[in-house]
Amino acid sequence: MFQFSQILYLISNIIILTFDFEKMNIIFLLIGFSVFIALIFLVAFFWANKTKQYEDTYTPSVRILFDDEVKEGESIK
Repeated sequence: MFQFSQILYLISNIIILTFDFEKMNIIFLLIGFSVFIALIFLVAFFWANKTKQYEDTYTPSVRILFDDEVKEGESIK
């Protein structure tokens, strides 16, 4: 399994070899990609808040306290 730093290293080497960038100039491209990905996550966060994904904060915390109802004819596994 690759670590995130190894993946970034591989991506930067591929970009350097493909587009003939200087090694220090690639950092600007990687920073740009990082900012772009951060903006995508920020938009997803605001979308989740706008659609009220975090509206009910009480129910999940007490749901574990109640047993599931067993219907007739079913056995508890």
